[in-house]
Amino acid sequence: MRKFLIILLLPSLLTISKVVSTEKEVVYTSKEIYYLSQSDFGIYFREKLSSPVVYGEVPVYANEDLVVESGKLTPKTSFQITEWRLNKQGIPVFKLSNHQFIAADKRFLYDQSEVTPIIKKVWLESDFKLYNSPYDLKEVKSSLSAYSQVSIDKIMFVEGREFLHIDQVGWVAKESTSEEDNRMSKVQEMLSEKYQKDSFSIYVKQLTTGKEAGINQNEKMYAASVLKLPYLYYAQEK
Repeated sequence: MRKFLIILLLPSLLTISKVVSTEKEVVYTSKEIYYLSQSDFGIYFREKLSSPVVYGEVPVYANEDLVVESGKLTPKTSFQITEWRLNKQGIPVFKLSNHQFIAADKRFLYDQSEVTPIIKKVWLESDFKLYNSPYDLKEVKSSLSAYSQVSIDKIMFVEGREFLHIDQVGWVAKESTSEEDNRMSKVQEMLSEKYQKDSFSIYVKQLTTGKEAGINQNEKMYAASVLKLPYLYYAQEK
């Protein structure tokens, strides 16, 4: 009798239950896909800017495909952004209040809220490089030279680095500048390059900072050439 009951129960144990899914397929818009796939550290903005400013001259286009150029923006141009969107090529663009378009590219423009206004002077280091923008690390030419003093009017933090804006010139990384007068480094380079000989013993001190430079300055000097003094004073002035 027990064996018979077990045989009768087996069909019920082997019955397969069907599960009907009530979930719907999720469909994402192109904008949502872009947000999910792109990092905050990319070269394109992910939303519109409230107070936009361009770094330099930037082309403006008649349509969102950025094909037909219809004008240019400059740092002195006042403009408003009304919309952030993706064009057919998947490139983020900004629609302006005059119905024109520009690329939503961090290398071309920034929001004033990201910048800290400041007024101070710094000294350029020997390895300084000048950029059009903190995002576009393409060097630009200028008449500035290493160890010269420059005026800073803006500060911006970009991906963990601090950049300083040299008034009416361009951007430079903070690590390539000095808060202190570094001209004695230039004097030391000149002495090491031209007078690194056992027969020379030169000592130079900057009176305003107390910084020193020299060649074999600890050696005893038995004679000095008066003709060299004007060059030392010239270095002090420069």
